Amino acid sequence: MSPAMTTTIPNEPPAAAHVYSWVRNAIASGRLAPGERYSIYWLAEEVGFSRTPVREAVLRLAQLGIVDIERNRGFVVRRLSMEEVRANYEARLLLEVPGARAAANHADPALVGELYVLLKRMDEFLEQGDTAAQLEWDRTLHAQILSTGENSRVSAFASTLRDASVQTWELYRHNTAADRHRNHQQHYDIVNAIAAGDAEAAGRAMQRHLESTALLLMRHVATQDGRELPGEFTGRLRPYPDQD
Repeated sequence: MSPAMTTTIPNEPPAAAHVYSWVRNAIASGRLAPGERYSIYWLAEEVGFSRTPVREAVLRLAQLGIVDIERNRGFVVRRLSMEEVRANYEARLLLEVPGARAAANHADPALVGELYVLLKRMDEFLEQGDTAAQLEWDRTLHAQILSTGENSRVSAFASTLRDASVQTWELYRHNTAADRHRNHQQHYDIVNAIAAGDAEAAGRAMQRHLESTALLLMRHVATQDGRELPGEFTGRLRPYPDQD
């Protein structure tokens, strides 16, 4: 099993899909930095494709708010605001909390086994300090949980929302060791609840995980911008009543 490295949309040319994923992963790793300008010509040389699929990929990235296109100058990787991070995670909550519940209701030994394999791989990358690899397997874990619902539109939209926050992936490197381990333990809480067939516990665990991750990322964005996290954000990420 390997993490899903590309995100495609119906009828998207393979070359454009490859370029899209290359840019997404380059932003996640910090190779392409927010606020920096890059030319279409440079990107075409880097990925080894003609400018046509490169332009198609950049246009899709712009539609998701990941980059801004500057006419005749190339594109700039956008910096996300705290408000944008919050909005993305609020939308993910609406999809992934019921998704975790559905996974618990329909869990079978094969699914549970796959989820634990993913967790063990993430354990390894966590200990190695390989943040990029851990986040890619994190992405695969969340996608696997959502796939249980067999609703391809939900899975595709959730993947798009995750891509829309790709600029924040590099911020995970600023997390303390305690933060990284706490975040990963929350994955175990989700999977353990799914394995037990406890839908309500799985939903609560997913909600706690997404809320705490969002708030942590917003604090990193605030620090970068020289701002403090407004108190109004606390507790806003709750589209579902807390059932603890």
